[in-house]
Formats: sequence, C-alpha cells, structure tokens
Amino acid sequence: MAKLIYIPLIIILVVILALYFLALQSKRGEAPGLSEGKLLRCSKKPNCVCSEFNQSKKHTVDPIDFDRSHLELVKKAVLAIGGNLRQESGQYWAFTFSSSFFGFIDDLEIRYDDNSKKLHFRSSSRVGHSDLGANRKRVELLKTKIIQLLAESE
Repeated sequence: MAKLIYIPLIIILVVILALYFLALQSKRGEAPGLSEGKLLRCSKKPNCVCSEFNQSKKHTVDPIDFDRSHLELVKKAVLAIGGNLRQESGQYWAFTFSSSFFGFIDDLEIRYDDNSKKLHFRSSSRVGHSDLGANRKRVELLKTKIIQLLAESE
C-alpha cells in the first residue's frame, strides 16, 4: 500500500522534468523571420496567430491601420507589455516573451507594410501544442497599448 503513494509522486516528477526540458528547448530557438517580405504562416498547431494571412479563425488576428510616422511607438508598446527586443530591421521587429513559471519563450514579430499602411503581427510559441490562447491575448493587448500610446501622443 505504501508503494502506491510513490506512483503519483513519480508521475508529477516526470511531468515537471518534461516541462523543464521543453522550456530549455524553447530558449534555443529564434523568431522565424520574414519570407519574401512577409511574416510566416502559422503551422497547424493552435499556438500561433498571424495577421498576414487568412488561414483559419483560430490562427488569424486582424492587422491595424497604421501611419508610418508613428513607428517609434511600436517598440515602446511592446516593451511596455513585457517584450524583449531581439531583432530590428527596417520595418520589422522580433521580440520574445517569457512565461513566468518555466520560462517558455514565445516569439512576437511585427511588420509594417508600406503598401497597405497596416501593422501586421505574428505571435507563436516555440514549443508545445497549445498555448491556451496566450498569443492571441498578447496581440490584442499590444493593439490596445498601441492605440493608447497613439491617443496620448496626439
């Protein structure tokens, strides 16, 4: 009977170790970057959202209409919600976000399109399958922050 107590403890330990190693794996990657001047499509996993393509409802977020003269607010908005700048190249930025518990890394990429005058977003988890909606929430929070900063700058 006493041995049965160890089984749940061993299972919990295995799960914690698996999450720890997944978190380590997520720290080795980097943002996917641009392909032919656009953000990449999301994979079939539900841990990614992107405004560049109309893939499916679970993967699509809307871009925002944006004036090029306010591009400096983009970086300020992402930093304000906890992002860390990893790459900046013209009108493209790559940021990372880290989860509080195991330190899983998510990538947020932003691209300004001069032709459509829109700000596009791609937010995705580096590892795992589901993100429980974290990337969608992050993009929506960011859009709200950008709109707030635009209103404050006028």
